[in-house]
Amino acid sequence: TFLKSKKKMSEDFSLGFDLGRVPSSNQNTVYYTNAFILSLLPVYLYRAVEGMTLGEYWYYFLFVTGLAVYILATGYHTVTLWAFGRLDRQREVTKKQKESFIQANKLKGGDASAVGDLLVKTQQTHSAIEATAFSLALNNAIFLFFLVFFGFFLAARLPVALNYSFAVTMSALLSRFGSDVFLK
Repeated sequence: TFLKSKKKMSEDFSLGFDLGRVPSSNQNTVYYTNAFILSLLPVYLYRAVEGMTLGEYWYYFLFVTGLAVYILATGYHTVTLWAFGRLDRQREVTKKQKESFIQANKLKGGDASAVGDLLVKTQQTHSAIEATAFSLALNNAIFLFFLVFFGFFLAARLPVALNYSFAVTMSALLSRFGSDVFLK
């Protein structure tokens, strides 16, 4: 039935997403994968623009990329929690919405009583997904902005290995802690 298919879809979306202080393993997978992909961009930029070779500077690439991945991944969840709180407050499912949904789908009895729980769970699932996407986009944009600023303007005269280390690390730190300050 309609109610069972909506419930199954809602459970699939929210599987493994927890909005507690500590991210779930699925959230960590999303955060660390995204942070790893984002941290590879400076490797490409510094190889293409500055001429850093993997053979000569592999230890810089390995250490700084690993550090940046950790810093970025730990910053995503804070923004996700903030965005989810804002979205969830704005999208509270009201009694009127529940009644109109019940009438539109001609639900009666036990199905009608389960509708409220299903609507709330579905709305929270969508809010969690949107909050995660917002968190990734915001922190990535902050990271890339500061990477360009530090790497190609502020620290442009430093030796290339120090420039890379400074720019990537400072960009990750400012993305991590700057988004916390920006959102409060």
